[in-house]
Amino acid sequence: MKKILLLLLCLPVICFSKVIIIPIDGEIDPALLTFLKRAVAEAEKQHPEAILFEINTFGGRVDAAFDIVELISTIKIPTVAFVKEKAISAGCLIALSCRDLVMMENTTLGDVAPIMMSQEGPQMLGEKFQSPLRAKFRSLAEKNHYPIKLSEAFVSTEKEIVEVTFPDSSRKILTGVEYNDLTENEKKNIIRKQTLVPKGELLTLSANEAERLGFSRKTVRNLDDAISFIKADPKDVVRIEKKRSDKLLIWMNKIAPLLILIGLFGIYMEIKTPGFGFYGFLGIASFALFFGTQYIVGLADYIEILIFIAGLTLLFIELFIIPGFGIFGVSGIALILISTLLAMQSFVIPKMPWDLLLFKKNLMTIGILFLLSIPLFLLALFSATRLARIKGLGHQTSEQTASGFIPGKEDYTYLLGRVGTTITPLRPAGAVDFEGKRMDVISDGAFIERQEQVAVSEITGNRIMVRRITGQTV
Repeated sequence: MKKILLLLLCLPVICFSKVIIIPIDGEIDPALLTFLKRAVAEAEKQHPEAILFEINTFGGRVDAAFDIVELISTIKIPTVAFVKEKAISAGCLIALSCRDLVMMENTTLGDVAPIMMSQEGPQMLGEKFQSPLRAKFRSLAEKNHYPIKLSEAFVSTEKEIVEVTFPDSSRKILTGVEYNDLTENEKKNIIRKQTLVPKGELLTLSANEAERLGFSRKTVRNLDDAISFIKADPKDVVRIEKKRSDKLLIWMNKIAPLLILIGLFGIYMEIKTPGFGFYGFLGIASFALFFGTQYIVGLADYIEILIFIAGLTLLFIELFIIPGFGIFGVSGIALILISTLLAMQSFVIPKMPWDLLLFKKNLMTIGILFLLSIPLFLLALFSATRLARIKGLGHQTSEQTASGFIPGKEDYTYLLGRVGTTITPLRPAGAVDFEGKRMDVISDGAFIERQEQVAVSEITGNRIMVRRITGQTV
């Protein structure tokens, strides 16, 4: 018996937390979804009595919101949405996916109309977008016992919603059409009619309004009151916060367009400069960070990464094996852009209306970034010679006296008009052999391959500019 008792004492003690708090704040996006998946899995291992989602958001991506709703709907443990400040747009959808909803005083719930930014400002999207959203709100309202007609009014403005009160103080919520269809005798039994949502407006509720209309179970003053609503001790609570890795992932996901821009700039510069150096590493590193982030948040998979590698391979073939810049280079850049586009979304072919909207937005983003990278490239090209002389910022040519290098302060005017042979491709910077002396030069803007004859056309300080001698190849 003593041995059994000692064995039991040696076993690890499992602590059951009564309530787990998981914050849902900031923009609703795939990076937040990744954090919530980890947090929910961690919470379920602790076997709590309830999971409380602390919500404070203006909304975000519809596809990410639907995935979060699906995640919460699969939780077997009772779930409670606690609106700390606001649950707007996608945040409202997430709040109604929980079994219970409580709101702090002076908080807001609602305004879920799908909108699109245009030149005239935000515009509400049509029935094609609203219909599946209404269906989702309707199903959540039925499941968690929220007012169904009012839930649909969060999304659409086409219906008037009224509340009628009968002599026995009972109340009923009707659409404007349903009220107009009542008989005169039925209308006589109504002692009070109140318009809750005028036609043409969206439903947005304060905490007190949400409680009166049956959405919020209780209006509370603080988090402790919300925990007391669950009949748990505020001291017996575990909060799962975002780790540094979660915050870094969310931040990296937000700067994804910047990573694409830097990556495109690096590839452009690599095409224009001889050999492989800083710009190539810069481009690859930026795209590696981009694809790594998108892979972790679940938007990119092996197929997108393989397409990118294929594009990079074609580009390298063009740079180092096949002279000039043709079909391999164009195909490589096209594959890189396609892989980048696919890595910004969870689908290949848009299925839902918001998928099509996201696809158009991503396509426009890629186009804008591509155009923005061109001025950066031209700016770098303009100062290519100076950049090439800064260690680590360009492709360096060994500046050794033994290989014919002439110190920087020497007067190069004697080279004006002299003919030499290119040792490396000039894109536009490179090296030329002048009667056994290796010199760093820059072309007049054209691509010039190896073993072509060039003539010095201009000398400005240490800057030697050359031009191709037409038809002269060694």
